[in-house]
Amino acid sequence: MKTIQLVCSRNVISVFILFFLTTSMSNAVETVKLKDAIKLGKIKSAMHGNSESPHYMKPLILELENLLNEPVIISVETGLEFNAVDTNYQDLIVVQAELISLKPVEKKAAQIFSMCTKLNRSGPITKVPYEPSSMAEGGMMQIAQFIEKNKYFDNAGQDAVWVFSDNHPIEDIGCMDATETRLLQEKVCAITGKKMEIVKSADRKTEYRRYHTESMESEMGGDFSYKIPHPASVYIAMFDKNGIVVRELYRNASVSAGAHTFEFKFDASVYTEPFYYFKLIVDNDIKVSRKLETN
Repeated sequence: MKTIQLVCSRNVISVFILFFLTTSMSNAVETVKLKDAIKLGKIKSAMHGNSESPHYMKPLILELENLLNEPVIISVETGLEFNAVDTNYQDLIVVQAELISLKPVEKKAAQIFSMCTKLNRSGPITKVPYEPSSMAEGGMMQIAQFIEKNKYFDNAGQDAVWVFSDNHPIEDIGCMDATETRLLQEKVCAITGKKMEIVKSADRKTEYRRYHTESMESEMGGDFSYKIPHPASVYIAMFDKNGIVVRELYRNASVSAGAHTFEFKFDASVYTEPFYYFKLIVDNDIKVSRKLETN
């Protein structure tokens, strides 16, 4: 009798395991690459720029609709490039992979960490459509992966991308974080095999641009007053008429909740365009934008 009970117990366990495995397999959600999902008709998509983000944080929005009666996960890979339909605007490269889960027939919008790859074009805006292109290769892929690994979603990371897309000088990679600047420059040098040019100390304007020195001949500036509802990262950056960043003016990765006044200043003898835009960026979103004439 004991032997019969043991056999029955083993059979029950076997049936339970088989049921568990079958159920798990039937409940498994398929993960599909973005371009494949579009090609196979699994999703409907609309992709466009994001006016609420700088061009080096989350400048791309994907609006996706699951056309299936079952859930699906859409994979947006690091290094996937997107082309602007309007060639007056920058193309983009994804610098942080995203998995977007969609329930049956669900619609969802996702902001994607990405950076611009055409230095002399205007920054992305909401009305400009984008289309997925190819995967980056070589140095461009390596720097995208390095930015993702270190979370360098800022103007220095953007400078590094431009080295590969536009032959931007390695010396021009920079932000207010000296350690990040050095690590990005070293990584780009290692990828390209190039060496950095030593800037002459007599070249004051170049030093000011590249090294964030405090010495100014013609100081201008202002401030932003803003109430932060919860601890957040705060940046102030300076942009040209095309919405392209030219200088970081303030950074604090952890600002406490509450009312704050953030001051900024720059040397108008170095930045000589008729006007610039100054933007207060809180947790990757532009909260306040101000135009300031320089003469």
